[in-house]
Amino acid sequence: MRREIYECFSGNSGEKYNYKIGYRDDELLRRSFNELAEKTSGIVMKFHLVERITFPLLSHI
Repeated sequence: MRREIYECFSGNSGEKYNYKIGYRDDELLRRSFNELAEKTSGIVMKFHLVERITFPLLSHI
């Protein structure tokens, strides 16, 4: 499992948000940022990866 933490900047207000995403698929990533834009009444203009955490799979259980 991989979790990625991004910093997002709203296009209208310029406010910064930390947004945690637990999946890697590009379509889901894009959809999540669109949802964030709707919540913040703006367009997410810029975002960058802040931290990536990879959890080991517990396949030995």
